[in-house]
Amino acid sequence: MKMFNRPIRIAAIASFAVATTLFAAGCSSTQDQQRIEELEQEVEDLKGQLDSNSSSQQSTNQQATTQGTTATPPAADATVTANYPEIADFETRVAALEESCKAVTASNDMQTNYQTYLSKKQELDALDDEMDRYDDQQEGAARLGNISYNDYTQIETAIDRLSDRLEYAEDSMMFALGIYDD
Repeated sequence: MKMFNRPIRIAAIASFAVATTLFAAGCSSTQDQQRIEELEQEVEDLKGQLDSNSSSQQSTNQQATTQGTTATPPAADATVTANYPEIADFETRVAALEESCKAVTASNDMQTNYQTYLSKKQELDALDDEMDRYDDQQEGAARLGNISYNDYTQIETAIDRLSDRLEYAEDSMMFALGIYDD
């Protein structure tokens, strides 16, 4: 991210210069107009450099990922998660809450909508907290060597994905009910 700061600053300064020139000169002379066009071209050139740097960085990131130099969590392995039935239970419960949140419909009374939201949110939070406690327990087991690191990372990945699904279900429900609670 740091490599983008300089081009962004330069673009901002150039944009400021253009705006200042327009304001001060009122675009009255040909010379001023030419200078404005030069500054605008500089801004476009800097944007092009920024885009080029961004594309270059994305290409580098893709190469690093292809070469396996970046650490990414493994996908949940069915054989590993099958050894931990709690994950299957969490999966079932998350799916049920997702359906429950999808089924929520807004009424004309905002207070009723808000109470519906709070009730469902309590259920979502309770399950998310339970999954967090389970994740913490499994992390402790991995630290003690009771389960392998590979098993733990797959458990954690599965729990994180389920937690993301709960968050999405809550956000969708909030939207459906017209509730803003951030």
